[in-house]
Amino acid sequence: IKYKLAEQVIRCFANESALYRTSAYVDEKIHSEMEKGKKKEEAYLEAIGEYALEAAVLKVLGSEVLDYVTDEAVQIHGGMGFSAEMPVDRCYRDSRINRIFEGTNEINRLVVADQYLKMAKKSDSPIFAMAKELYNSIDSIKPASANDYFDYKVELIENFKKAVLLTQYCAYETLGKQYSGEQEIQMNISDMIIQTYATESLMLRVKKLTGIKAESEIGVYKDILDAYIQEAALKIYSSAIEAICSFASESEYSKLQKALQNLTTFKPINSKDAHRRIAEKLIEDNIYKF
Repeated sequence: IKYKLAEQVIRCFANESALYRTSAYVDEKIHSEMEKGKKKEEAYLEAIGEYALEAAVLKVLGSEVLDYVTDEAVQIHGGMGFSAEMPVDRCYRDSRINRIFEGTNEINRLVVADQYLKMAKKSDSPIFAMAKELYNSIDSIKPASANDYFDYKVELIENFKKAVLLTQYCAYETLGKQYSGEQEIQMNISDMIIQTYATESLMLRVKKLTGIKAESEIGVYKDILDAYIQEAALKIYSSAIEAICSFASESEYSKLQKALQNLTTFKPINSKDAHRRIAEKLIEDNIYKF
């Protein structure tokens, strides 16, 4: 039960972090455009267009976190959780619609992948050049190794980004015009992007909190980050491998698999103990107060 409670907290906290980050970006863009003389409505449209990719990420991430949290809430309640006498029953039934409306999550995943490719194709975008350079030096890719706590997390997240670059670049270069029809591969890449964005958002929030919270309070937030980043690394690796299996030759697969493994290798933490500490704070507070 403690594991389930902690995992609910971890996913909610990561989702909040991505939401707060994106909302700040949108607000800043609106104010920037209005200062240039644009009307409020025009500024809003400009901001929404600028962050369409992040909005699609949030739609998928938020609805699936809600789905997970309500599903686990029912599970924690046992058989009573599915009874209309319990409030969690209504939450469970209401949450399901969120993966369908405002564009199904499958459509939004394709939007994420499509927006990312459009960004890469822009004449002033460095994405393809960076990806080509990364591919050309693929044998020198190493796991994250920084000693400082946050320096290591930043390096690991940068490696997640490189994993996205490498997978998308190789898929597009190999498949060419056929890439647009390979929706399963695009879904894999989208999942990698979603995990990377959520993890980086969470890391930035926890890093900011170290300057706000007392030293004695920050430990549980580091537990949240440690548990989430470890799980994200595994998910990103899994999505990347599933993608390259769909287009790479045997020799190419071997080369890419080794690189992706290095890019998602992490220093292990005791996730079980981290989950218990998170759950204990939740139980002690008797409310979500993170």
